[in-house]
Order: sequence, then structure tokens, then C-alpha cells
Amino acid sequence: MRAGGIGIWDFDVERDTLTWDDQMFRLYGITAEQPGGAQEAWQSGVHSDDRERVDAEIAAALRGEKELATEFRVLWPDDTVRDIRALATVQRDVSGRPVRMIGTNWDITEQKRAQEALQESEALYRSILAASPEDITITDLDGRIRMISPVGIRLFGFGSEADAVGRSFDEFLVPDDRARAAANVASRSQGGAARSDEYRALRVDGSVFPIEVSGDLIRDADGQPTGAVFVGRDITERKLAEEALLLQAQKMETVGHLAGGIAHDFNNLLVVVAGNAELAHKDLPPDDPRIAEIEDATRRGAALTRQLLSFSRRQVVLPEVLDLNAVVGEIREMLRHVIGAEIELRFEPGKPLGAVRADGSRLGQVLMNLAVNARDAMPDGGIITIATRDVALAEEDLAHPVSLTPGRYVALSVTDTGTGMDAATRARLFEPFFTTKAPGSGTGLGLPSVLRIAEQSGGTVSVESEPGCGSTFTLYLPTTDDPILTPLIAPVAPIELGEPGGETILLVEDDPGVRRLTERILAVAGYTVLTARDEAAALAALAAHPAPIQLLLADLILPRIGGAELARRVAEARPGTRILLMSGYPGDILAGNGVLPADANLVEKPFTADELIAAVHRVLSGRGSQQLPSY
Repeated sequence: MRAGGIGIWDFDVERDTLTWDDQMFRLYGITAEQPGGAQEAWQSGVHSDDRERVDAEIAAALRGEKELATEFRVLWPDDTVRDIRALATVQRDVSGRPVRMIGTNWDITEQKRAQEALQESEALYRSILAASPEDITITDLDGRIRMISPVGIRLFGFGSEADAVGRSFDEFLVPDDRARAAANVASRSQGGAARSDEYRALRVDGSVFPIEVSGDLIRDADGQPTGAVFVGRDITERKLAEEALLLQAQKMETVGHLAGGIAHDFNNLLVVVAGNAELAHKDLPPDDPRIAEIEDATRRGAALTRQLLSFSRRQVVLPEVLDLNAVVGEIREMLRHVIGAEIELRFEPGKPLGAVRADGSRLGQVLMNLAVNARDAMPDGGIITIATRDVALAEEDLAHPVSLTPGRYVALSVTDTGTGMDAATRARLFEPFFTTKAPGSGTGLGLPSVLRIAEQSGGTVSVESEPGCGSTFTLYLPTTDDPILTPLIAPVAPIELGEPGGETILLVEDDPGVRRLTERILAVAGYTVLTARDEAAALAALAAHPAPIQLLLADLILPRIGGAELARRVAEARPGTRILLMSGYPGDILAGNGVLPADANLVEKPFTADELIAAVHRVLSGRGSQQLPSY
């Protein structure tokens, strides 16, 4: 109530005493220590031009002719005039004689100034109060209800306010929550700060629902507590939404781990396929169609692996300050080839357009995914429109899209004139592996990857679609004031490597195909290779080979102790041995998880023969890191 600026007052008719809470005194521009207390403050505070009317309305309310719902002016000691709105109910004894009037006052000065022509009526006020999701309940010091708002009556299932008055507020909390509620009230009585908390509430019929309650004490003129006021709101929908989000997050995390594991194993397969194709290519004519098919399949497999890593949040992200118009311009011609001649591609760039911080290659992946989906939704041809624009989202704009905070964004939308989607399909669009395409035509990872990419840049994706009306996917990315960097015109020169010198390499890889291929690549390059499938075999090979071993080349993910621990043991046994690790997970993810230092030597799978030899020679030539991996 304090947060809302509402003051509570209690007029004991029989004793002719008036009690105010702290907020009432503030509404009259004075403190609770004012001489004469609430009674004198009331008499002197109401504007003289309004006193006769207000007194008459109070008398009419006590006679039962009407409820008190009025407005009047208060004159502060410094001659400031404030407008006050008052609402009260009268409690009567069995004979109908009024015994007390309980009311609320709040300052409506600003509303009066902003809406001079608007005069709230009793009916309008009650309709607004009835539509409010919040309950207002006032209790005495024993916790017994003295007043409850219409919302509270409905919320707890009372037939009327009379059914609630006199009953303990604790009755409507689950027994296990009552002690906590009492402790909060006790803390407030001892000067603790007002706070809100969540409880399990009981309706009259015994059903349970979650409620968020904030409370404060009502004090008399001497500052002594005389009761309490509580504001409660039903948070059932919020709780259900939180549970749904938690379940979805857990589901996505589980599937993400699965996708990352699949990508890791798939990378091993790609190493074997790509590496053997590369070696075979050296023995066959360069235009041999079989090698071209293998290389094409390998590229498509690598693209799928990138999608899996993107979905599982394990792909390397290289953010830079970008102009989305330039990103679209660079990929537009490629999109034309992908979507075909029967579909018209339009681009409507927003100008001026804010800069965003994102990974440009991954935004290209977003556009490619959305364009392919749009193409598939228009089997008979149509129009795809890519548009960019600046948007400023305020708090009231954020019902859609969700998960954004107020601020400046750049919106990148892809609109098609295709078949559109119904609500059931839209609800599942971003679920991993969900697809409406024919078996074999889609992985169900395209749109989840789009969402992941947007979220990694601080944004999100929304979709608008109806059957027969096409679809619009909009990517929202926050703007940045950082400058867009001009790309280097001259390419970076490659590192010049000398010839291998016949060094001995201990190769440790648990995948037989990758192990055989890697051994072959190293042997062809002139290295002596000792092989082992796990750390135990590696340590045995180390013990059986007293001659120097210049390099340990080990997969980071090994059974039992793993490649990182193996590297430490080899370094202890052979201090001069250099370390090079292999992994299907990108280096920045491994470093971020504490598996290895950011500058440790790592070659990422899938790698080509040339990439592997270059990495090996770089480490052996002393240009690699001496950092050892650590958990």
C-alpha cells in the first residue's frame, strides 16, 4: 500500500476517535508526531471550501444513505494544495447502528492536473478496482480481516465481504507458510523494511493457489501499530510460465548435450572421410568425379556439424561490429542461386541503420536458413522480401517479441508469400528436430540454430504467420555505438613451414578410423609414429620406447583419465616432449570450461592432412604454446 501511495484510516464512531497510518500523515503534509494527532490534522487539513460538503457526505454514509466515495482538497502547512480521493465502508452492529468507518485515501493531484476534465465516479472506481488483479486486505493486530476488496472476495472465493470479515487471514494460507508470514509481519513491527513474499494460499473451497503478498503495518497517531494492510496478487499464470520455461530450458539443455556429443562423434567420421579423400586425391586425376562427390558430401557433413554445434552452444562465435545492410548485400547473390529463378528476391534496406555486434558468418547462416525455408513454402514460386529497420522498444512494446529488454534494436525480417503456418506449427517451430518437411528433406535444426544465433548476440526471433498468408521471421539484435571496423584489404600471409625432420610422435586416439588415418598422414609426412588407443596403452608405449619422443598428439576426450591428464603425465615423465591436442569441440569452448588454457596447442576436428601437418610442424618448431591443459 505504501508503494502505491495509499493511506488507511479508521474512524471509531462510538469513541469518536480517528486512527491514521503513516501514509495518511504524509498525504496531509505532516508527520505522525503532529500535535493533536489524526483528529486535529483532519480538522485543519481539509480545505475550507470542501469541508461542509465532505462532512455532509460522511454523515450520509453513516446514516446508510450512500457509501463514501469522494474527492476533496487538502491544504498543507506550507499552503500547498493537494487533491485527495477517499473511499470508505461503514461497519454496523446488529441493530444497523454504525460502529466504525474504515477508509483509504490517496493523492490524485497529478491525475487531476493531467486529466482536468476527468471526474471519477464511484461506479468507475469500483469497476477499475474489480478488474485489478490485486487484492487489498486490512486486518487488526490479531490478523483478523477487517476489510477486503472485491478482488480479494473473488480471489479467495468468498460470497461477500461479510463472509471474510472477522476471520483470520492465516486461515487462507497453507499451514506450512503461516510461520513465515507471521515472521514477516513481526519483522515489520520491529522496524524491518516492507517486503513482498510468495505463499501458497487457500480458497474457501480448499483449493490451493500461489499468491504474492506485500504488507505493511497501520499505525495510530502515536506510531503504535493498530493493524496491517496486505496487497496480494494471484501468480498462478506466472508460476506456470516459469515452470514451463524451466522444463523447456532443461529439455533444450539435454538435447543440446546430445547434439554436441553427436557433433563430436560425427567430426571423427568427417576426419576419416575428408582425410582419406584428400590422400586419394593425390593419386587420382584432379577431375575425378568420385573425389568431387566425396568432398561435396564432406562439406555438407561439416555444415550439419556446425548446425549441431550451434544448437548446442558449442560453436566458435566471433562477434564484430556490423552493418546488417552490408551483410545482406554480401550474401544476396548467393541467396538468388539457392532459391531459384522462379522466386523473386527483394531487399528493402533501412536507412539510416544502427550497427550491431554479431558474428557475420553466422548471420549469413541465419539468412540462408530462412531463405531456404521460405523457398520450400512457395513450391509454385513467389516473393521473398528481406528488410532491415531500426526499432526502439519500450516496456509496453515487449509483450511481443518476448525475452527482450527495452532499448534500441535493428530488426532483420524475411517475409515470404508462401503457404503460411497454423498456431500449432508456430508453437513448435524452434523445437529441436521438429520439421514439417518430408523425411530426409530437413534436420529440424535450422530454426533452433537461428534462435541460438540471435540469443548469442543478445537478441531473439519472432514469427508471424497464418495459413495461406505467408510468414515473416524477424531477428531482433541490440544496436551498439561502437564503430564499424573497415576490413583489411590485403590478406594475411600464410606461415612458411620447413620440411619435417623425422621426429617421433606418440599418437593417442580412441577412434580406430581417425587413429589409422592420422598415423598414415604423419608417416607420409616423414614422422615416426607410435600409436595407442587410450592413456594406458600410451603410457606403456612411452615406457617401452626409451628414445626421445618429440611430440604427444592426443585426443582431448579419452576414456578414464582423458587427454589433458595424459598430457600432464607425459610432461612429468618426458619433460622435453611437446604437446598437441585434438578435439571435436572448438578451442574457445574448451578454454571457457576450464579444460585447457586459452593458448594451449589444439587442432580442431575435422582437419585436413595439410592442416594437421602444419599444426604438428608449428608445435615442433617451437612456435606453439608450452601451456599444459588443466581441469
